Amino acid sequence: MIYFAYQGADTGLRQAADFCNALYQSQEFWDRIAAIGTFDESAIPATQIVSKLRSCGSVTEIRHWKPGFFNSLRYRKTVALTDPDRAYLIAYHTRFLGNPVARKVNTLVHEHVHNVDFFSDGNGSIEYGHGDQSSDGKQNTAPYRIGAIAQQFYEAANPASAAKAMAEPAPAEECRFGQDVGHIADDELE
Repeated sequence: MIYFAYQGADTGLRQAADFCNALYQSQEFWDRIAAIGTFDESAIPATQIVSKLRSCGSVTEIRHWKPGFFNSLRYRKTVALTDPDRAYLIAYHTRFLGNPVARKVNTLVHEHVHNVDFFSDGNGSIEYGHGDQSSDGKQNTAPYRIGAIAQQFYEAANPASAAKAMAEPAPAEECRFGQDVGHIADDELE
């Protein structure tokens, strides 16, 4: 099954989407998440979140996002955005296309968790998010933890890529998600 669809020209984002699609077929990945038990900011157990992620029948489209002037200021630290008015869309900020594939994997899975949370049950509410938009202290929330696990799987499968990413760390602001839920204007999507 395809969970992530990317039609753009960025090779790294294509590799990340392809890896995520393969990763979502891995029982070991799902077992690792289920073993967590509970996440911060959520009353839903990890096993139920795994079930929702696995049973999501919708493909999440990944598109380049180039915010206009005011949104570029507002979302300057935002790597990708989930829009509660656009079901199953991850808007990936063009400013961060240079991020290593491992970080792109983390971002795509993080945002996919938001998409499934918003849209899979039809109620549009956040049941396993990360509270406010700050990334501080959110490592054990479902989006951050599951994204980090996906990145670990990518790095284990691609040790040379992981070593390269470690040798060239991104500035601190690029390692955070910033505000990752918001509204996207039609003319900002490529």
